Amino acid sequence: MLRGLAILMMVAANLAASGLEEPHPFWFRLYGSFAAPLFVLLAGMMVAYTTRRKQYAVKHFVARGAIVIALAALLELIIWRFYPFMSVDVLYLIGVSLPLARLAMQLGSRVRWGLIAAIFLLTPLLQDALGYSDYPTEVSISHRPSEIEVDATSVFNHWLLDGWFPLFPWLAFPLLGVQLAELRVRESLTTGDWRRRSLRAGVFVLASGALVWWLYPGDLMTRGGYSELFYPPTPGFILTAVGVAVVLLAMIDWNPGLALFRPLRVLGEFSLPLYLLHIVLIKYLIAPWWPEETLDNFVIIYAGVMLALLLIAYAGRGLRAKWRHPPLPVRVLLGS
Repeated sequence: MLRGLAILMMVAANLAASGLEEPHPFWFRLYGSFAAPLFVLLAGMMVAYTTRRKQYAVKHFVARGAIVIALAALLELIIWRFYPFMSVDVLYLIGVSLPLARLAMQLGSRVRWGLIAAIFLLTPLLQDALGYSDYPTEVSISHRPSEIEVDATSVFNHWLLDGWFPLFPWLAFPLLGVQLAELRVRESLTTGDWRRRSLRAGVFVLASGALVWWLYPGDLMTRGGYSELFYPPTPGFILTAVGVAVVLLAMIDWNPGLALFRPLRVLGEFSLPLYLLHIVLIKYLIAPWWPEETLDNFVIIYAGVMLALLLIAYAGRGLRAKWRHPPLPVRVLLGS
């Protein structure tokens, strides 16, 4: 359900890059900014839950991660027409994070907390030391530079710090997802007080993060129409995103059977195919036919795209029910 909510936010943010006139309203930028943290954090949680249920070894997640990375490269080559592995799309981050999250499960809880804190704390220091480019280098396959800034950093720096979704700080989110999954299971089995404790902790982190973010907002750049508020990701944003994720998880846990959540669950079951599909829709439908629309028109387009994705997800449920044992690449695509 939480992953379905992340899809709802993600589609809005990505559609707006082509379909909404700038400048985007601040509330809209804020709304789209929490999709990526939720997605990446949930990737770590699902590694933990899948390992607990099926006892998968690291090599299983290496294979899944490799498939996700291959899809990311194909997406850049075929859809965006860029050389892959340069600007670090979110799928690259997820592909890398899956086996690393599984490896992190073999560490103690204190070590994992230490890694999470170290990544978050080192991020602003490394940004100051190594630099943060306004726009990551993307080179088209026709060998013409595309939106390369004169102060663009190296591809190594893109992976480390200033690509779309670099390892610092984003790798800490799947590791945090592993921690939350284990806490959720342990608290449910022992005290049974997970929801209340997680809600209190989430509200505290959210309030603290919002205060830090308000005092030190950072540049809040827009990159090529993408107006999420994490370019660059600041400590205030990171804390706020963690707080939002924990609060939303606790709130859904209070009443997971709520009818309002059912469409979100269906969307969340097919996050990867819907991610790929909405990119295709943006490239070949939204950008050519409805570029730079007013907010009123954009909301109608957004609602139409979400309805189409929801119907496709329900169709995917039927296909998955009939195809019981597909090969691993198909299972990854179908979200199973």
